[in-house]
Amino acid sequence: MFVSVGVVLFTLADQFSKHPIIEKDGKSVHPLSILHFNPGIFLLIFATLLSAYLGICQEDLYCTYGDHSQEGIFFIHFLSLPGFLFFYNDIWQAVVHFNSSDIFFIFGLRFPLPLLWIYMVLNCIFQWICITNVHTLISLTTSLNVAMVITLRKFLSMVLSVILFKNPFTFMHCIGCLLVLLGTIAFTLCDFKFMFAQKKSV
Repeated sequence: MFVSVGVVLFTLADQFSKHPIIEKDGKSVHPLSILHFNPGIFLLIFATLLSAYLGICQEDLYCTYGDHSQEGIFFIHFLSLPGFLFFYNDIWQAVVHFNSSDIFFIFGLRFPLPLLWIYMVLNCIFQWICITNVHTLISLTTSLNVAMVITLRKFLSMVLSVILFKNPFTFMHCIGCLLVLLGTIAFTLCDFKFMFAQKKSV
């Protein structure tokens, strides 16, 4: 709970820090409000719950049929492909936009490839590495541990984006970091206590 609340606070703080306060009718007003983020927050919570349920289903599958993480990766992605047909127009617009991007240059050499396609390929490679490791982790530990690792990975990605893009680090960011740290420590201590109790009972 602490970790989830901390990640939400950090995300909101990051968005608010990118939009400075403006003066309106002699009062300081922020251009964004919490209501502005409600649809996104709802979708993220819904996606997190679905992801947690998927992790439980995968854990049950691996316990029943053995460790077949590569097969799991294939079927999850293959069966979801028809869903992209609903976004055909958006995908086509993205393809046109990618094709019209700047040409790729490296070490002064010009390659006949649009730069955005290079970024796309690199992103796919890193996503593949990430997903492969997540599925391997699912086959080795519980779904709760996997959910915790994925949440912390997202949090670290946000921290890196704040540092790399030199966004302001506010008090709200500090509170979010503190909650994530406390939640991680509490989770780790509970996990160690559970493992110790199991060893003691054997």
